Amino acid sequence: MTAFEPDPDRAAPTSAVRRRPRGSIQWIALYMLAAIVLGALGAVVWVLVVRLPGYTVESDGKAVITQAGMTQVFQSDAWFAGIGAVAGLLLGLLAWNWFRTLGWIAPVLAGLAALLAGVTCWQLGSLMGPSPFDQRLATASAGDVVSVSLELHAPVALALWVMMAELPVLIAASLLRDPEDPPLTADGTARAAGAATEAPDAAGTGVIAPSATDPVAGATAADPAGGQGSVPAAHEAAPPTGG
Repeated sequence: MTAFEPDPDRAAPTSAVRRRPRGSIQWIALYMLAAIVLGALGAVVWVLVVRLPGYTVESDGKAVITQAGMTQVFQSDAWFAGIGAVAGLLLGLLAWNWFRTLGWIAPVLAGLAALLAGVTCWQLGSLMGPSPFDQRLATASAGDVVSVSLELHAPVALALWVMMAELPVLIAASLLRDPEDPPLTADGTARAAGAATEAPDAAGTGVIAPSATDPVAGATAADPAGGQGSVPAAHEAAPPTGG
C-alpha cells in the first residue's frame, strides 16, 4: 500500500499559524495589565462594601470601642479574601484561555497575576479608605467617633488570590484534552500522526487500496460457485501445433 505524505513546504505555514502561542511579551504584558485593572476594581468594591467600626473619644481623651466593633475590625480581611476568590478565578480562566499552549508557564503566570492583582487591591484600597487612624484621632474632640483605617490585618489572605487563580488552570489541564495531542481512535488509543484513515479519491490522496478483482494487484476474485478465491493465470498456454 502507498500512503500519502503531505508536502512539508505547504504544511509549514498552516502549522506555524496554528501553533503560534499567545506567549509573546505583548500578550504577557496585556495579561498583567488586566490583573492590575482587576485589582483596582477590587479595591473599589473593597472600599464600598466594608463598614469600618470606630472608636468613641471620651471626655478624658480616651478612645473606646465596643466588643462588636472589635469583631468588625477584621471584616475587611474577610471581604478582601472574598474579592480575591472571584478575581483569582477570573485570572485563572483567562490564563488557561490565553496561555494553555505554554505548558507549565500558564499556572506560573496565573499565580503572578493574582499576586499582582491582590497587592494592587490592598494598596489602592488602603489609599482610597480613610486617612491614617492616628492622625484623625489626634485631632478628634470628645464625643467624636473615629473610624479605623481600611487595612489588611492578615497578608496571608493574598495566598487565596493565588490559590484561586491556580485552581482552574490545574483542573482544566487535568480533565481537558490538549488540542495538540493526536486524535483518538475508536478503541480509545491515540492515532499516530500522519496515519491515513480514508480511501483514495480521484486526486490520489489517502491510501491506495488494491482492487478486489485486479489480478495485477495480486487480489483474488470470489468464486460464485464454491466461494473460494482463485488466482487467474498471467499467461495462457499456447495450443500445440501440428508437426
